[in-house]
Amino acid sequence: MKLTNWFSRYVKPVHIGVYQRDSFTGDYSYWNGKFWCVGFTEIQELGRYPSTQKYASIEQNAKWRGLAYDPSKGKK
Repeated sequence: MKLTNWFSRYVKPVHIGVYQRDSFTGDYSYWNGKFWCVGFTEIQELGRYPSTQKYASIEQNAKWRGLAYDPSKGKK
């Protein structure tokens, strides 16, 4: 899986979805288009707890990175 370079904590994602973060609250977090949601250490935990997408993380400013390709066009 190819990932982007790390983005500054001051840059917010353009797309809604799950991202890897350099955060003390967890390695993965959901960006809902307005704020970072509760983070988890395992990406699978985000799927088990979809209700967490409503709750803001206490850390909104952390470096992040995402996929370096469009997943709707197939896995790279």
